[in-house]
Amino acid sequence: MSPTSYISLEPKIQKLLLRAIGDAKGLEVCGLLIATGPDQSFWRLRNLIAEVGGFWLDPVDLEGVEHAVARSGGHILAFLHSQTSSTKLSPQDDTSLAQSKWPWIVVRACSKRTLRYAFYPSPSKSKGGKVSVPGEGNPRAMRKDGVYVPSTIR
Repeated sequence: MSPTSYISLEPKIQKLLLRAIGDAKGLEVCGLLIATGPDQSFWRLRNLIAEVGGFWLDPVDLEGVEHAVARSGGHILAFLHSQTSSTKLSPQDDTSLAQSKWPWIVVRACSKRTLRYAFYPSPSKSKGGKVSVPGEGNPRAMRKDGVYVPSTIR
């Protein structure tokens, strides 16, 4: 699986995400979508914010995952996080995406069986800009708003 301008989530990943979002009880689920050969996997990262509407990642956790993925021969396809009401990026998300190493996939569980998601390419890959950890800076920087649903998966 090679980097692309759009990433489709495999059905097994969608089911895993639906389960993880349900278990999170309104908190955002964060992680990395990994490709190893033709297969996708999801490596969940700890969300250090224990309240609805944001996420904050430990840079040490993220670095450890990056090294583990590299050692396994895989590669990171995208950073992924859930939101409760929309797949549209907030202004804070836009700022973080602009500095991200990877494209973003924002997911939303519409029901226990329906997942919607949106793909956002990473502008920093093409610009060679400074790269930061998603959620880095203000621990409350990942607030969500708006409604936009470009893709529905059943």
